[in-house]
Amino acid sequence: MPNYSIMKRFGDRLGLTAQYADPTLAWTIFAPTDAAFSSALAKVGLKAEALERLPAAVVKGMLTPFVNYHIVPQLASTVSLYNGMTLPTKNAEAKPLVVSKAPGDIRLKPAFGAEARVVRPNVRCGAGWAHGIDGLLMPKELPKLPPALMARLG
Repeated sequence: MPNYSIMKRFGDRLGLTAQYADPTLAWTIFAPTDAAFSSALAKVGLKAEALERLPAAVVKGMLTPFVNYHIVPQLASTVSLYNGMTLPTKNAEAKPLVVSKAPGDIRLKPAFGAEARVVRPNVRCGAGWAHGIDGLLMPKELPKLPPALMARLG
């Protein structure tokens, strides 16, 4: 999906893209727009490009729980979603997402932070669905990077 390249880059770096591209998996992916990623990262003083320079071990340890929180291991088209529905994610340590649905408006409430609104629904993705969202789904607060690493990322 265009405008979702940051999510794909993180998935690629974590080795998750190939795993989630399996055409037999009936999963749902809630993909934040590039603007949503950039906005969230700016709040902690980072740009998406800076994360490309992080060591692989840091990326894997820090970002895997966040990426997995956007993956629901079940089919969830917008037709099947209902108000108050809970969606467990691939991040088994986090609370499920909670759906808020009204005519023409679907939102997801994460364990931490603001809701995200579905802005591009029902894109086929293998045997499952992808939905574009306007925010990051946060299972917890973004971890703070050590000052020396932040300085290196510029």
